[in-house]
Amino acid sequence: MFESPIAFDLNMFVFVLDFYCNAYPDQLYRIKGHIRVHNSKEKMLVQSTGRYLHIVPAGEWGDGNASSTLVFIGRALKSATIQRMLAPAQKEKI
Repeated sequence: MFESPIAFDLNMFVFVLDFYCNAYPDQLYRIKGHIRVHNSKEKMLVQSTGRYLHIVPAGEWGDGNASSTLVFIGRALKSATIQRMLAPAQKEKI
């Protein structure tokens, strides 16, 4: 699982996930969750199955803290690897 209050650059996020979903389809089976996007009040719903990546608006965050939460399902996935994979797409560095 990946959790972070740091917003993503949506274009870079799509680029990074598309690259990894296509480069490692035998290891990365599914991704699901919500992300916080830089300069947006809307949360984005992220769903991925194999090489198919789908990101759509999912309403505003409301009163709670806006924080990205993604679940990665696959084989031999490590939290540190997922952190490194997503870091270039975050607007602020961790």
